[in-house]
Amino acid sequence: MGILHLAQKLMDYLGNRHPKNRLSRLAYSALLKIRYLFIFLLDTNNIFMNQFIKTIKYHKIDLIIDIGAGEGEFALELIRAGYKGSIVSIEPLTDVYKSLTENSRIHRNWMVFPRMAIGNRNSQVSINVSQNSVSSSLLNILPIHLNSAPDSKYIRKEKVKMYKLDTFIDEFKKYKNILIKIDAQGYENYILDGAKKLIRLRNLKGLFIEVSFAKLYKNQKTFDYFYNELNNKGFDIWAVEKVLIEKGTGRLLQINLLEFKSF
Repeated sequence: MGILHLAQKLMDYLGNRHPKNRLSRLAYSALLKIRYLFIFLLDTNNIFMNQFIKTIKYHKIDLIIDIGAGEGEFALELIRAGYKGSIVSIEPLTDVYKSLTENSRIHRNWMVFPRMAIGNRNSQVSINVSQNSVSSSLLNILPIHLNSAPDSKYIRKEKVKMYKLDTFIDEFKKYKNILIKIDAQGYENYILDGAKKLIRLRNLKGLFIEVSFAKLYKNQKTFDYFYNELNNKGFDIWAVEKVLIEKGTGRLLQINLLEFKSF
């Protein structure tokens, strides 16, 4: 775990001292990849991924829609764990999108949509780009998030087109069992609002969604909202993965919630 700690320290240094320097951003991206590689090699996430794979096999999932795909880290984990179905990745950040398209070439059933954000309307928006890229959001970040993850600070904005997921519903109807993964840094409820038709489809079976117990972004909905909303739509909780813990207190701030329809 020392290598992971060293990589994070170097990432913090580059982000704090030279956040807008192009060479520093390239070095930061390389360190981020090294960190993810060692997480995989050290099996630090395999316990949950094994459970996840077992669950999607049980539900015979043949398509995973990966919203907020990043560089494809989640998709790569799925493939390494033995997932053979189709993946559709969606990512709004320019630099990250380039890496995503490169990584997707290793799997013939992995498709990457054009660069876009997903939300509750079709329009052009500005997204806040964070130093670590993974905390980038369409919402303003709050101090509690910055205190727990200093490298989540915003360093610039980008323009990007946003679409409702329902815009592409016809492309998903051919699949038998669909799961949507949403990692959108506080924008999850807006994405669900723009996917109402898709969620009502019989072939939409599950959701894997990042939710927070405390507001990390302005106007963000928290766990209680999603629990009630998804329960009313017929979803049951199948698994939980911890994501972010508050430094100094040990308070659990964020989890990934895996839910499937109960009918």
